[in-house]
Order: sequence, then structure tokens, then C-alpha cells
Amino acid sequence: MKTTMAFIVKGYEMATKKELTQKYWDINVEHNWYDCIYEDLRERLTAIGVYVEDIGFSGFWAQGDGACFAGTIEDWSKFLPTVGFTSPEAIEYMKSNARVSWTQNGHYYHERSVYYDWRGSLEVLPIPEDEDCLAVLMEDYANVCPHHEPIKMLGWFNALRISPEYKYFCGRVDFEEVFKSEMRGHMQDLYHALEEEYAHQTTEDAIWETIVANELDTELDTEIPSDGIQGERQ
Repeated sequence: MKTTMAFIVKGYEMATKKELTQKYWDINVEHNWYDCIYEDLRERLTAIGVYVEDIGFSGFWAQGDGACFAGTIEDWSKFLPTVGFTSPEAIEYMKSNARVSWTQNGHYYHERSVYYDWRGSLEVLPIPEDEDCLAVLMEDYANVCPHHEPIKMLGWFNALRISPEYKYFCGRVDFEEVFKSEMRGHMQDLYHALEEEYAHQTTEDAIWETIVANELDTELDTEIPSDGIQGERQ
């Protein structure tokens, strides 16, 4: 008896499988496929003192595509060491004197479309070498560490003056640029992670795995076409 050979059936099923993967090409990226990426971002930044609020992105084909997130610094003592600030004096200065938050600004979700709102003072500290002048300046900058006693405050100013981070507070280095560069790096990492996850979820193997898991593979046409190649089978 002449019947269709097994390899002909397999070839037909593979063609139908391809059609199904094309039909359901977006099955893995229809709803909240990025949740795990968002959660990972929040966990990593919480660990360094950053509170992440809204997250957004556009992608992955246009030149203006990107990702960004709104947030604020909750713990300077955790964040500052990640950008090289380790002295207790510099950390205390930022904790007492700086407030920063940022939001997505404009029509694009991109690391350069973020508006930073700096509150408090990041002005240059004109700390002189003369300790008598320094004692007078303590009153002008009493808001830096209002909970410190005057004598301790004098010691604190002296310590800040000789700390490695003093260059950030006397105008030689722009701390805001250092900060923004760090945030842009996290936003770029977010975009790359989203791009990689999207690419993975839209591969044929990932699509087919979801098709099978949802029993959509029952749509496969298992009948042998009448004009198929014929062969012998025992």
C-alpha cells in the first residue's frame, strides 16, 4: 500500500510550525514582559540608596529610542561610595545639604530627556586656610550640620577641607555632572537589558515554547496534503 513517508509528514509539520510562530510572533511581548527587568533595576538601585519611581522606554528601532526612570536619592551614605565619595565629611555634607530628584521630561524616554531638580545648596564652600576666618564662616554654613556643636563643626569643616572629595565642593569638579553621568549609565544599562530581553522573547524557540505551554499547537494541521510526495511505509 502506497502511503506518505514519515519524513514528508515531518516536513509539512515544520512548515505549519513556522506559520504558527509567525502568527503569534508577539505572544511573549504583549503584556508586562519587562516586569522582571524593572524589578531587577529597583532592587539594584535600592541597594545603593536610590528610590526608583516611574520607569519608561521606547524601542527598539528608532534613533531616539531609550529608557529612563524617575527617582530620588534616599540614602547618600549608600549612593556616594558608588561614585567614589568615601569620606564621612563628604557624605555628611550631602546628607545635610542636598536633595535631588529627577523625572522624565518631554516626549521621549531617553537618558538625556530627564529633568533633575536640585534642592538645598550645592554651592562652593569657600573654606579658607585661616582657622579664625573659618570659625566666622561656620555661622554662614550652620545649615550644613545644624545638629553639631560649634567646636565639632569647626573640626568637620577642617576635615572636609583635607578630604579627597573637597575638590567637588570648591568648584574644581562639577558634582552634578558626576551625578548625572552615573544616572545616565544606569538608564543605558536598563535599555540594553530591555533590548536583550525583547530579542530573546521574540525568538522562534521562545515563541514556540509559549505556544506549546498554552496548547495553541493544536492548531497544527496534521493531515497530509493530497499532492504531497508519496513513498512506501511498512
